[in-house]
Amino acid sequence: MLSRRRLAPASMGGVAAGDRLVLLRTPMGRIGTPGLLVVSADGGVRTVELGGIQAGFQDPPDWDRPAAYGVSRDAGLAVDPAGGRAFVVAAGATMAEVDLAGLDVTYHNLRQPRSLLRRLAHWLVPPAEAKLAAGTWRSACWLGGGTLAVWGTDARVTGDTPAELRSDTRASGIKLVDTRTWTARALDPEATAVRWRAGRLLAFGSIWDGQAQRERGNGLAVYGPGSRPPRHLLGDLAVLDAHLHGDLVYASVDNGGEQPGSVVVSLREGRVLRASKEWLPSLLLADHDSLC
Repeated sequence: MLSRRRLAPASMGGVAAGDRLVLLRTPMGRIGTPGLLVVSADGGVRTVELGGIQAGFQDPPDWDRPAAYGVSRDAGLAVDPAGGRAFVVAAGATMAEVDLAGLDVTYHNLRQPRSLLRRLAHWLVPPAEAKLAAGTWRSACWLGGGTLAVWGTDARVTGDTPAELRSDTRASGIKLVDTRTWTARALDPEATAVRWRAGRLLAFGSIWDGQAQRERGNGLAVYGPGSRPPRHLLGDLAVLDAHLHGDLVYASVDNGGEQPGSVVVSLREGRVLRASKEWLPSLLLADHDSLC
């Protein structure tokens, strides 16, 4: 059912699509039906509920209770600006496709190889690091040519006492979804983040290793442009963030210190040009031509 209303308090994530802003609203304090909001240039808001998707965050009855943890089901939003479509995906095989003109919703069940469902990695997250949450986290990005990238992490919390409490986390990996056939294929099973720009896809990420007390990663993989074979850089460094500008990658990396360091990598030369123990400036580059 379509409606015009003020934005209600909720968890929001948005993508610009021409003169429109597309927002995904998920319930606060519970897992339920998300809503897609399209905000026009004059401030008008149109909304459609996505009853075929479940998303949100469920708080425990009491965060102060021993062994308490929340449950998350985070959904990803991607927009095809030229085609006037939005896509919403959570963990599982169902994806919502929304026509932005009429807000008509179509649900698709993705077909994927059985191998995509296997467990790919296993790490421990110590309870002292943060309030624990079990569940699934997904992000998505429109790559053009009918293709979406979907990625994220999954976590399970076990233990009955604070001393036993732990979170087992794995990367869900990067999958490429063909929106013409609604099939998915694995691209990078260990990555937890994506950047897309100028025909290149950067795959990277990290997960906390509680036993070693450090971030674990798998460096940086560069796919494209075109049919170029992928390149792997930065060894097994945990890459926390990365931005592409021309043939240079600016990356934030875990160097074992109290704060992340940064590196500048030349794709042309395949080597690190500069390394620093300082933070990677967040406003160093403008990614206005990228949807990831």
